[in-house]
Amino acid sequence: MKDINGHTYTLAAQHGHPVVLEFFAVWCPICQAEAPAIAQIESSYASKGVRVWSVLANPYGKDYETSGNTDTRLAQKSDMTWFAQHFNVHHPQLVDPNFHVVNEYGIGNYPGLYVIDPKGKIIFSNAGKYPYNTLANELNTALKPAS
Repeated sequence: MKDINGHTYTLAAQHGHPVVLEFFAVWCPICQAEAPAIAQIESSYASKGVRVWSVLANPYGKDYETSGNTDTRLAQKSDMTWFAQHFNVHHPQLVDPNFHVVNEYGIGNYPGLYVIDPKGKIIFSNAGKYPYNTLANELNTALKPAS
């Protein structure tokens, strides 16, 4: 997938690094409420090689929820930039233009969270808001040396 600036990202290139994948919608109040925990994860674990990526999993822009679901304008780069600025996002925000990856992961609720260990195995997956400690515990498991 590509980020909002056109840079390409692949999970295969992250082999050896844990990855947190967050599938989100820019209009989603739960995604917005979870953003501080994701930012804290990024800040606390970047030095340990953890990668954090957010993947746009819903086509609508930032005003969808506040309009009572009547503003069905498609999300634009400006919506993603707004989200990043308002919710302290410094990690890549990826766009899945045809939602193939979103569908492969079975995302139906936002945010959808995945923690992938350094070997590429999904060790945590769930939907909804999770506190920093829950995500940190999963990452600590992913960072443990294989026995």
